[in-house]
Amino acid sequence: MTIVKAAAVQISPSLYSREETVDKVVTKIADLGDKGVQFATFPETVVPYYPYFSFVQSAYDLRTGKEHLRLLDQSVTIPSDTHAPSLKPVSERGWSFP
Repeated sequence: MTIVKAAAVQISPSLYSREETVDKVVTKIADLGDKGVQFATFPETVVPYYPYFSFVQSAYDLRTGKEHLRLLDQSVTIPSDTHAPSLKPVSERGWSFP
């Protein structure tokens, strides 16, 4: 039987900073790899962040779209220069990355 060391990562984003959030993810990937983890999953909305504002803003504020535009501005296209730093620690540990 093959044993795979896995991790379900609970990590918070740095609000309004895609770059800081990607740095946190890259650091976590390296740390997990150093601990022998072979498979890790991250929250689907960690980069840029979960649209928390949809629960706390008024209907009028949601209609203006200011926070949605901010969220879109902080999103990541794959592949991209923002995404690239996460590839090195992933490939160094023999992991695959979508």
